[in-house]
Amino acid sequence: MAQTLRLLGASLLGLTDAVAAQRLQQIGPHYLPDLRARPWWHRLLLAFWNPFLMILAGLGLASFLSDLFFTSPADRSWFKEMLLAAMLLCSGAVRFWQERRAEQTIRPLARTVSRTVQVLRRADEQAAPMLRRIPLEEVVPGDLVLLEEGQVVPADVRLVSAQAVLLDQSLFTGEAMPVEKHDSEQGGQAVPRLRSRTDRSLLALLESPHLCLMGCNVIRGKAVAVVIATGSATVFSRLARQFLRRPLLSALQQELNQVSKVLLVSLLLMIACLLLIRGITRGDWSEAVLFALAVGVGLTPEMLPLVVTAALARGVIGLARVGLVVKHLPVAQMLGALEVLCLDKTGTLTEAAMQLVTAIDVSGQEQDRVLRLAALSVLAQQQGAAQGNDPFAQAILTAARQRGIRLPAGVVFGEVLPFDPIRKRASAIVSASPESASAMQRQTAALLLCQGSFEPVLAVSSAVETREGVQPLTEVSRLQIRRLARSLQEQGLRVLAVAYKPVETQRTRALASEEQELIFAGLLGLSQTLRQGVHRGIEALRASGIRLKLVTGDDERLAVRLGEEVGFDSRRVLLGWELEGLSENDLAMLAGQTDIFASITPLQKALIVRALQQSGAVVGYLGDGLNDLPALRRADIGLAVSGATGSTQTAAMVLMQTSELARLAAGIRVGRRVSRTIGKYLAITISSNFGNALSILLASLFLPFLPMLPAQLLMQNVLYDLTQISLAWDHLDPEELQEPHRWHLAPLLRLMLIMGPLSSLFDILTFLILWWFFGARTVTSAPLFQSGWFLEGLSSQILAVHLLRTHRIPFLHSRAALSLLLASGGALAVGFLLPMTPLGALLSLVPLPPIYFLWLLLVLSGYCLLTELVKRWHLHRFGGWL
Repeated sequence: MAQTLRLLGASLLGLTDAVAAQRLQQIGPHYLPDLRARPWWHRLLLAFWNPFLMILAGLGLASFLSDLFFTSPADRSWFKEMLLAAMLLCSGAVRFWQERRAEQTIRPLARTVSRTVQVLRRADEQAAPMLRRIPLEEVVPGDLVLLEEGQVVPADVRLVSAQAVLLDQSLFTGEAMPVEKHDSEQGGQAVPRLRSRTDRSLLALLESPHLCLMGCNVIRGKAVAVVIATGSATVFSRLARQFLRRPLLSALQQELNQVSKVLLVSLLLMIACLLLIRGITRGDWSEAVLFALAVGVGLTPEMLPLVVTAALARGVIGLARVGLVVKHLPVAQMLGALEVLCLDKTGTLTEAAMQLVTAIDVSGQEQDRVLRLAALSVLAQQQGAAQGNDPFAQAILTAARQRGIRLPAGVVFGEVLPFDPIRKRASAIVSASPESASAMQRQTAALLLCQGSFEPVLAVSSAVETREGVQPLTEVSRLQIRRLARSLQEQGLRVLAVAYKPVETQRTRALASEEQELIFAGLLGLSQTLRQGVHRGIEALRASGIRLKLVTGDDERLAVRLGEEVGFDSRRVLLGWELEGLSENDLAMLAGQTDIFASITPLQKALIVRALQQSGAVVGYLGDGLNDLPALRRADIGLAVSGATGSTQTAAMVLMQTSELARLAAGIRVGRRVSRTIGKYLAITISSNFGNALSILLASLFLPFLPMLPAQLLMQNVLYDLTQISLAWDHLDPEELQEPHRWHLAPLLRLMLIMGPLSSLFDILTFLILWWFFGARTVTSAPLFQSGWFLEGLSSQILAVHLLRTHRIPFLHSRAALSLLLASGGALAVGFLLPMTPLGALLSLVPLPPIYFLWLLLVLSGYCLLTELVKRWHLHRFGGWL
């Protein structure tokens, strides 16, 4: 240790402010890899890094080269290329603006959960060291930091002094079992071997008993440590950079990638077919290339990244309004797919604060001595400070003061074995002066005090204190104690037990080995009240179609009483010991049938979440404490309630700025709005584009001219896309928000294969009308044909947005948002006026005879009627819509 301090230029008194400032300037802030803000130019490049935009850019380049080499200088207009460039720039720029806006919304909210660290600093060399709380970014090598239970190690550190430190290194090892750490370089428990191929240097660091790596969680104990590495020099940062190169894809990203692959394959096939058909049948390969490229542009959903980003950003802002902060944009959509929510009890459903109701001996009589021993145990855990964050400790000390119980003076607090969720008990050594020894009624130099859940304390007890004195703990007395505890639990009380035993002074450093053959003193009964609005929140979540599971480490009776109070089904309760030996399939079946899980360890909470996921459900976990970390990490969506520990907030994906569960239900509805909006855009776009491609293929087989010029197709696509953008601001039918929403590739493809040919049917009908009734059969009459199909195609596509956006009858039973109505009306107005403008003439669009609009009205009416009939059939056949 001395060598480490010397190499770092540090001391046990801490760094001075001047040295710390100098190192901060030299080394730089201690940023985490995923928290450093990207420069604006990097975000701008990422805004354009999208497969559809890349295809659009490629098509634009190919079109430019085709015009350059296959078109005479007199016929070049570059209109298509300018339009393509405008669409590309618009899509990427708006995506950049939306992501920047979302980031600006998240950043101030994220500051409310910013991390701070307690360090030992001095004003100058002569000043006394002081414990200060500074931002995580200002920590530098050589700083002395304080590590406490429930905290995440803020940097790579070397322990200087440690008290019973237990560290969770599963972030690096994948092993859930924590390991002991201490300030000695010798001995210690070896960490389990890594499952993955990791370099030997990392393995050596993890096995070092005195080193703690950034990102690990302190399960129990406290320590003072010297920082040896910060920022990019930490092991966590080096590994994180590898993960950031290949980031973990969210469910939304995976689904979008699947859709992208299908669309890209379809696009390439359509382009190839058009190229071959036009080239073989007409013999003009340059024209075939130009038209195939234009069709490729028309089929590319270049607004997909824009609409997705806009919907997600709008969802994040909506979540912030109801008090939910999400760390990543895709989480907004994942909330909409949430189907099962596991709830912790303490701090989530009940208030963290507790009140002591009773302190009784083994005969069931109130006994101040039991409360006095419990208060001494609490003070020993807190090293004499009559304050702390532990609600049990606060309740015990408050009750002792209220009852006028005087604690003995001259008490010396020794070694401490803190409470942890595995042992479910805490022990400490209390040494007393002769005066205080008589007050404790034991003529010994020291006492070992043990306090915790009554079964774990009872398990290490061999005697019991009665009015007649200390008696051996028989099976009869064990049964009596269990009945007494059960009676308190049936009253809805949390039950703690207190035990003790005299120890010799020279053996007080071997606390772990002395925690056996204790004298059982009595029981404590503590009460908790439900958090405000729990009943209303539970009802709102259930009304939203969320299946709720109560997962708690509390005793069965206490869990059942609370569960019944808030409406959980208590006919089947699954206990922690029942999980042992169950196969994954059996556990998945039982987990799906059970609402209340009691006496569950932290690792078993994660097993329950995994079992629920195996049934195909999207599972969330809502917790607030250290024992919820494994489940939060395992869940599809980890949520931390207001007031959760720092490590819990770090592990969670969603941070609740309020304790009201009704706000969470409102946030889930926001997520469903996001999910359905993206799903609707995909369904409508895929169906319309497939129908257009099919119509063009069919028309190319018999028409002596192009059914639509490339520039016309591009203009139609622009007008249609402008309408599509407004879908991100559309409102939904109320029943669409009542159930979780998950969209997959198969239903989208099914809708494409149904609705695409349906729209092509009316395109062909329009072709026949233009061919037979308006004589558009020759090359000279091609502008009339192209103008007629331009209007019909644009009108049917815009109508499809309103027809497919709802399972109801549009305009009558479900009206779109004003923004969508205005965008649709504006696009139609521009489309109908365009043939009469100079721009329309530039696009080779001509005014149509008035009688055509009557035919157009009949075609569009038939399209609307048949689409509604197919929708009814689809709802009846498949039981759902989009």
